[in-house]
Amino acid sequence: MEAAGTAITRRGLLGAALAGAASALAGCSGGDGASAGSGASGGVDPSRQVVVAMNAGSEPAAGFDPLVAWGCGEHVHEPLIQSTLIVTDDELNFTNDLATEYLCSDDGLIWTFTIRDDARFSDGEPLTAADVAFTVNSIAHGGTSEADLSMVDEAVALSDTVVELRLSKPYNALLYTLAVMGIVPEHAYGEGYGESPVGSGRYLLEQWDRGQ
Repeated sequence: MEAAGTAITRRGLLGAALAGAASALAGCSGGDGASAGSGASGGVDPSRQVVVAMNAGSEPAAGFDPLVAWGCGEHVHEPLIQSTLIVTDDELNFTNDLATEYLCSDDGLIWTFTIRDDARFSDGEPLTAADVAFTVNSIAHGGTSEADLSMVDEAVALSDTVVELRLSKPYNALLYTLAVMGIVPEHAYGEGYGESPVGSGRYLLEQWDRGQ
């Protein structure tokens, strides 16, 4: 995986290559230090490479796809390739990533998130509230994700920067789920996404040697 700026490589049995801490549009959101990035790949600096070996059983069968499993529900931190609306710090306090602010209705049934207007996916396309709504609806009404958003009736993009999650019942763990739920691009999502994911997170997937 690779992000604009410096480079870090992650390989091994997983076979993913990571490069670089994100900068510019991949910089901080709302002053909280989380990233939502963009950027074209640069060369990998060998001095910044890190090799990580993982058990072959840890290799994601469906690739790096939050709508199936990876980066959505099984981690205690945000995914590396995709951005999340919010993240948690070392003390499990919520801080912003894509979101600049959020609020909940008094009855706990409507959550409204305002998101950044400068985040872009790695293919250069802007990340908007429509992508957030697409991700949430796909998980809530799909049958493959490890994340539980079954209480979400629908997610609606009210504008390019405001998305509303409408719940059938209050759910006090919603924010924890959203903190590990990577946002995927509606325009670039389809068959094979997990093997060549387009995201706005800290890293780009540069290489994956499946089975090695």
